[in-house]
Amino acid sequence: MPKKAVPVSELKPGMFVCELDRPWLGTPFLLQGFCIETAEHVEALRRFCSHVYVDTERTAIDVAAHLSPAAQPDLIPGVPEAAPIAIPGRTDYRDETTIEEEMRAAKAVGNAFVDLLKSVQDDIRKHTVLDVRRVKGALLDMVDSVVRNPSALQLLTTLRQKDPHSVAYSMKVTITLVAFGRHLGCPPDLLEHLGLGGMLLDVGKLRLPAELLAKKAPLSGEEHRLMKRHVDLGIEILNTTPGMPEEVVAMVATHHEREDGSGYPRGLGGDEISLLGKIAAIVDCFEDLTTDRALAPAASPQEALQMLRHGRVRLFEAWLVDRFIQFMGLYPAGSLVELNTGEVAVTLANRPGTPGGPTVMLILDPQKKPYAMRRVISLGDPEGDAVPREVTETLESGTHGIHPCDYLRDAVERLAAAQRALG
Repeated sequence: MPKKAVPVSELKPGMFVCELDRPWLGTPFLLQGFCIETAEHVEALRRFCSHVYVDTERTAIDVAAHLSPAAQPDLIPGVPEAAPIAIPGRTDYRDETTIEEEMRAAKAVGNAFVDLLKSVQDDIRKHTVLDVRRVKGALLDMVDSVVRNPSALQLLTTLRQKDPHSVAYSMKVTITLVAFGRHLGCPPDLLEHLGLGGMLLDVGKLRLPAELLAKKAPLSGEEHRLMKRHVDLGIEILNTTPGMPEEVVAMVATHHEREDGSGYPRGLGGDEISLLGKIAAIVDCFEDLTTDRALAPAASPQEALQMLRHGRVRLFEAWLVDRFIQFMGLYPAGSLVELNTGEVAVTLANRPGTPGGPTVMLILDPQKKPYAMRRVISLGDPEGDAVPREVTETLESGTHGIHPCDYLRDAVERLAAAQRALG
């Protein structure tokens, strides 16, 4: 279902509302959505919502044509700004390489990082004491690549299967943590702590029964309580590891705590949760929501961001949620989108705050026929095209028979080939 976020102030008669910025329950509106017919409908929505989602196929008017430029902010529309958090030693980063230039190095760094994760997990399983100095040294290549340009490693990690207990999942969480930390302006030492903490976030699960982690059916109450013990087991491992930074231990200890005290293992809330723990809580939740599970399919990036937005203030630090939504952008990598030209594309990198728009691979032409040669372009950089391209709406995976993950590997190869052609 193609849908577009629209601030309530921009709603017009004829628009079909298919989703709210809050749960339908507790509002007077129909769960299956409704078409706006009068100004009274808009006023009723204003009492409950800041923005809604409009189904562009069931809408009688051209939605994009009726929206002002101000209706396209970096943050999800209608979310009031939260009080900022002070980042100690805040650092401003600028891309030092293009995504094409970084891709070659990122491939080698990614492969080495997978080997490092496997080595660390093997040491934990064997009850071997981690050599923190060795791990931190090997971690620096990954952090350096993210500092130069995070898009390359982020794109590479989307290619790997994301089982919630796999090395690939740990890699995805770690790289997203470091990239988000860069976006926040965390100085190099905090980026290193985020990377080390990301690697070890769920290390306690390595001490849980393998059959529990592999179970495909719903967990019983006792099994769920046992699974939650992975945090305490992780703390035990880190506290017996010489040279482990206190900030990393606190990060692992608090990444399942929640702002209102409803998390675990200790029911901490607010300022009792460490800064790195607050950051890890958001990233871990997002990656968990967008991971396929035996009992539930993965949510789309847009759906996961909306769920985080609903947990803003109550579950997660509001300002960090706002910044994470901004960091991911309205069209996160792997999104299926339609452009103003009628073309359909898959987003490869979306970097709010950097020049131009998202980097995309064009899949279908304006007549929705497959391109014989797929082009990778950066929106906002028309390269002499007569009509500048921009995203008009997000499409559900599977629309027009396109599943974005099927095209990401091709995109990586094309980016790497472009760099080789440049010498």
